[in-house]
Formats: sequence, C-alpha cells, structure tokens
Amino acid sequence: MTSFVTVRDVLERVRLFRQQLKSFYQELAETADKRELQIYLAYMIRHEENFEKVLAEHDDACINHKLDTWMQYGPESAGFALPPLSDLDPANMCVEEAECLALASENAILAYYKEAAKSVQGAEPHALLEQLAEQQESDILILKQASESLRQNI
Repeated sequence: MTSFVTVRDVLERVRLFRQQLKSFYQELAETADKRELQIYLAYMIRHEENFEKVLAEHDDACINHKLDTWMQYGPESAGFALPPLSDLDPANMCVEEAECLALASENAILAYYKEAAKSVQGAEPHALLEQLAEQQESDILILKQASESLRQNI
C-alpha cells in the first residue's frame, strides 16, 4: 500500500502535536508545586502559542499551492512519527523531566520536517519545509538557552 500525504498534512500533524504539548504543559502547570517548574512550563506554553501563530502564517492563501503539494511516503513512512504524550504522568514530573520532554519533542519535530523535506517534490514545497526545519533548529537553541537561564535565575 502506498502512502500519500500533502505538505498541509505534515504541518497539520505538527500543529496537532503542538496543541497536545500545550495542553500537557498546562495540565502539568496546574499540578506543579515547584516554582521553577511553573516558570518553565509558563515559558513552554508561550512557546507553543507562538508556534501556533507561525503555522497560521504558513497557512496563508498565497502559499496554498505549496501546502497542497503531494508527496509519496511521508515522514511517517520513514519511522519519524511524533511521540505520543498519553503515556506521561504530569502529576509526577520534575523540571528536568519537563526539559527532557520539551527537547525530545522539539527534536522529533525537527526530524519530522527534515524527513518531509527529503520526501517532497518541487523546489517551493521543499524550501518551505527546509525553512521550517531551520527555524526549528533555531528554536531548539533558544529553548536550551532559556532553560539554562531559568535554572540560573531560580
């Protein structure tokens, strides 16, 4: 059986995963009793909200032709599925575990974008996915810096 997806499908999968992350972080923030964990989670919630805005910009009508590009063997075909969050227990998570989860999730999204960029045909859709991967790499560095800064200031 052949698997076909569009660039829009790839972005929607990331959008849904990020919504799940945001909900998870919000649930974790409600149960967190450590100040440093609450601060970190507030940062991650803002991070996810900002990313929702970035993805919405890519959904603009002027790039619909890029988003509607089909690709055979999308990222999931190569084993780059995004990790499930349902197995995690927010009630028993510490700051370090939240940081590891955030970085693992961001790295999974990066791998997902890179694999999608390899799979897509056409210069414009490829460039879009490469741009998202580069932005993701930048976001990972910023996230690491923010984590370090929060640790030093608390």
